[in-house]
Amino acid sequence: MQFFKETQMQVNFWIAPTDVNLVPMENARRLVEEYFHNPEDLPDFGCETMRVHVFPRLTYIDGYDGYFPMMTIGCPNCLAAIPTTETWAQELHEHLVDEEELDLDAYRVITPCCSTDVSALQLDFKGYGGFTRFAVELVDVSYEGSDKELLDKAKKILGCDLRKIEIWYT
Repeated sequence: MQFFKETQMQVNFWIAPTDVNLVPMENARRLVEEYFHNPEDLPDFGCETMRVHVFPRLTYIDGYDGYFPMMTIGCPNCLAAIPTTETWAQELHEHLVDEEELDLDAYRVITPCCSTDVSALQLDFKGYGGFTRFAVELVDVSYEGSDKELLDKAKKILGCDLRKIEIWYT
């Protein structure tokens, strides 16, 4: 999936391992930080701020503040797309954002599509949210290339599969 357009634009996003509990080794974290501060092989890449985060526990990354229409949350059981306009999705989002000490490993929800009891960790937030213990935060990114190229570079450095969490704040 291509998030960058043909013309240069600025976006905010987080890069996180697909394994939500994975925290790359300290050396790899240092190398990815150095890389994004000066990516010589991506000359058109720039960002205003770059931070590497290691969270003490599993954390929900909120990429959506209610103003941008996050499309859907995917059900892991029946694979239905649950519209985020549904009250269920809005309440889930608010609970994940507001609850400081929520035990995400134990937090369960009943999906509105098929009434299945699933872990919140199994839900697919379609790129606008997600869970992680480690992430690279990139703010006001300007880049003309593809996000696949960017993720592939970070993947090589960190040694793990990665996903991109878009940030849409107003």
